[in-house]
Amino acid sequence: MPWWGWGGGALIALGAAVLGADVPGLNTAWFVFAWIGALLVIDGGIAASGGVAFLQGRRRELLAMSLWSVPYWCLFEAYNLRLQNWWYVFVPHSDAGQAVLAGLAFATVLPACFLPAELLRTRGWFEQVRWRPVSMTPKVRAAIGLFGVACVVAPLLWPRQAYPLVWGATFGLPALGVWAWGDRETPSLLRDLEDGRPARWLQLLVGGLIAGGLWEGLNWPARARWIYTVPGLEELKLFEMPVLGFLGFPALAVQAAAGYGLLCLLLRGGRHWSRTDGENATRRPGRSGQLGAMAGIVLFSILSAWLTMEPQLVASRPLLTDNPHLPSPLAERVIERGWSTPERFELAVWTLGADAVAQRTGLSPQTVQEAADHAALALHKGMGSANATLLQAVGIRHPGDLRGRRASVLHGGMVIESARTRLEPPPASVVAVWIRAAPAQGRAPHR
Repeated sequence: MPWWGWGGGALIALGAAVLGADVPGLNTAWFVFAWIGALLVIDGGIAASGGVAFLQGRRRELLAMSLWSVPYWCLFEAYNLRLQNWWYVFVPHSDAGQAVLAGLAFATVLPACFLPAELLRTRGWFEQVRWRPVSMTPKVRAAIGLFGVACVVAPLLWPRQAYPLVWGATFGLPALGVWAWGDRETPSLLRDLEDGRPARWLQLLVGGLIAGGLWEGLNWPARARWIYTVPGLEELKLFEMPVLGFLGFPALAVQAAAGYGLLCLLLRGGRHWSRTDGENATRRPGRSGQLGAMAGIVLFSILSAWLTMEPQLVASRPLLTDNPHLPSPLAERVIERGWSTPERFELAVWTLGADAVAQRTGLSPQTVQEAADHAALALHKGMGSANATLLQAVGIRHPGDLRGRRASVLHGGMVIESARTRLEPPPASVVAVWIRAAPAQGRAPHR
């Protein structure tokens, strides 16, 4: 294992230490620490298996892939304005912090789709598999094209029914484009079908499933993370993801290969992530293509982030000073005792008792208990301080009170209360997530 593989493991350990110690500010960055660390470990595994790692002989391709990954994922953020299948919670308060965290996370999407598949290819998985060649007749091409159009349009027209098709939105038409305009040296998924060699497909599918498992497993303990509200699939989840939703990750990897492959062909002079920097050196896009590509990256990314991030944000990271039961002078007393975050304060009240915390801070036991209940709500499934305030206004004191409630009724009460408080109510589907995760008794976990 090369040094960057071990470095990736150290980065994961550092992120876990920061998360476990609940370091203010850095505790929202666990996913970025862990996910970049995991990709470094995978790339180290490629080198250890005898392949050409991206940090070894494909640095330029890794950089290009990461840059293009941002607008690529912004496309799906734009789709999610219509689908409303996932939401972000506990992001940093500042716009700059949100931009940095989102940019780093989005830049890993394409590497996550391709690196596990590359590791499988390096180790020879599926390379000997053969199946019956598929002839790209006009009817087959028309069917693939129609499927591509359906994947692009149907989720926008019928978001509640056709949302799974979004994971084919960059497959059909791009795959046809690579097949039609590329040469035999250009990696093409459709040409692989013609040749009866499904190795690339199988590597991407299995690699995508591996990446998805890591993706969701690392997201689950994170402070800043995403939650899902997928119609019809909310009852059975693994981590935050509905179990059937994991099928979307193999599809994402395949469509990413098709979509990015077409982009490489048209805007990067045929350079491709599967080749080394040396092999790509003779393939150069024209200057107009380079300038157009960079302008497209910048403009599309800025526009998409501006339009999508705020509507899909459920809550910023809760602070102790956001607690309405702890006005600034009272919050300072709590912070002076070392309970500087809602997690630390709520845990102290749970373990020591409201009376003991009241004695140490000079607050009344009632104030301490009310503030601790608010903190527990704010931390429940990424609810945040503002939503906890709205829920307490409609009679939900702590997470256990959510048990057995109807999402539509609670949401309606929050909408009414929001007119008085001027706080933005969350979507009803997010309220349903809080209710399903409510503890039957005892203390709610901070997830």
